Formats: sequence, structure tokens, C-alpha cells
Amino acid sequence: MDWNEEAKKLEVYQEAFKLFNGIQSNAAKLLMECQMNYAGFLDNHPEFKPCFAYAGANMFVGLYQHFLESAGYVATIDWKATAGLCVYALARCGLPEAEYRKLDLDGLAPYDTQAILARIGLQLTDSDVRLFQIAPEFDDVFVAGIAPANVIPSLIQTAGKAGVHIVCIDQAYINEKKIDLNQVCDKADRLGIDAIYQKEENNEKHYLFSDVRYSETGRIQFEKTPFGERLSPEWLHAVLADQPELLKAYHEGKAEIVLSVVYDPNEKPLIFNDPYSRFHQ
Repeated sequence: MDWNEEAKKLEVYQEAFKLFNGIQSNAAKLLMECQMNYAGFLDNHPEFKPCFAYAGANMFVGLYQHFLESAGYVATIDWKATAGLCVYALARCGLPEAEYRKLDLDGLAPYDTQAILARIGLQLTDSDVRLFQIAPEFDDVFVAGIAPANVIPSLIQTAGKAGVHIVCIDQAYINEKKIDLNQVCDKADRLGIDAIYQKEENNEKHYLFSDVRYSETGRIQFEKTPFGERLSPEWLHAVLADQPELLKAYHEGKAEIVLSVVYDPNEKPLIFNDPYSRFHQ
């Protein structure tokens, strides 16, 4: 690629950030580099290693999400988040107080996270803002934000030119994806750890706390909650507060915490011990 071609390509990535303030100045250049040379990106820029479980072809999409979340425009929402956690996340990235007050959190409570966000998106179509999501096709978490309604078409277009898929969660999208607005969440514990396993060692109970993430972008960003970032010591203490035996085991070092990252259904997951230390940003 000659200099003129590179300059023209860089303009495309610069356009992808033109609607946002507070994005780091070299974001467009880094995004272009990541897309063109993902294999060497983390070696060249080790500061991003806490953001990714692995380097892959879709990593640049995760990097775009990272830049926007770092600047407060989007938030990561866990795949089984409650209505309260969904609204907590959206409030941090621009949900107007007037629209928040219109939401019926008790009415939203039974539904799964996708249905909750779809219902919020529908309600916002009567306002001046819209709910958008970045790359819903790749990961099992929701990276979503709030933007003025008149900005959404340009946001979708400029990101799309850089290879990043953004959708507006409205009636058209719900119809296209056949989202079931009445889908109820079947998880008994929507706030806690994905799975807990028990084993006996020297006549003592030991535990494995396991969180699971499906990620085709490789990006790992733990959900921020009112009681701490997911998998942080503060978060674990809060979610285990009503399970004293597990909390005691955690404080005594008899509980191992792991994160399993599935990146391909046909491959073994990547396993990370002490994931909060590895991916805390």
C-alpha cells in the first residue's frame, strides 16, 4: 500500500470516530493497524493485552468497542443482566433521566436481557434518543449505548465503512431478527457467577467459580455494576454475601476463579485463572 492509499484508508477510520469527543487521538490509526495486522497488534501495543483474550480477525471490532467504552459512549452488559443492570449501564452512557423515569423495571424484570433491551429500544423510539448496539453478531455480551436519533444513520454508516456493524434497536431490527419480546430468563441467579463446582480435597470442600464468555472479537470487558466490576473482589463479596459457606471458602483461598472463553464452537475454550487480574483495565 502506497502513502496515498494508506492516507485514504486512514480517513475511513477517522470518519468512524468523527461523531465522538474524548476518543484518544491515535484511535483511527490503531484501528486500521489492528484490522490490517491483528496477529502482531498486541505485541506492538502491549497496553491492549488486558483487553483481549486472543488475537483474531475480528479483533479490530473489539478495539472500536474499547475506544467508545473508555470514552463513556457505550457499556458492556452481561448476557444475563437484569433490567436494573441494563438501565444502570445505559444511564452511564447517556440515557436521559426523563426516559429512565418512564421505564417500568418491575415490568421488565422477568424477561431475558435481549428482550429487556429490545423493549427499552422500542420505548425510546418515541423520544429524541435511540438505543444502539455494536456488533451483535460476534459476542454473547451486549455492547450498547445511547445516541441522538438524528445521529444514528451517520453513526451506522461511518462505522460500517470501517467494517464495524452497528444496529439501532427499534421495531425494524426486532422484526428483522425475530426477537421475542416475551422471552423470559430461565436463569435463577442473574447477578452471580455462571457456574459453581464443588470438590473434596483432604476432607475439605473446595470450589471452582466459573464464568463463561463467547467472544469472536477476543475482547474481554467485565460488566460494571453498582457493587463492583464483575469478578472483582468487591463484586464477589457482594454476590456471595447470602452464601456464607462460599464466601468463607473464597476468603480462605479454597475457591478458584476461572474464565472460559469460547471463540469457536469446534475448539476447546481458552481458560484463564484469576481472570480479574488478567483483564482488569
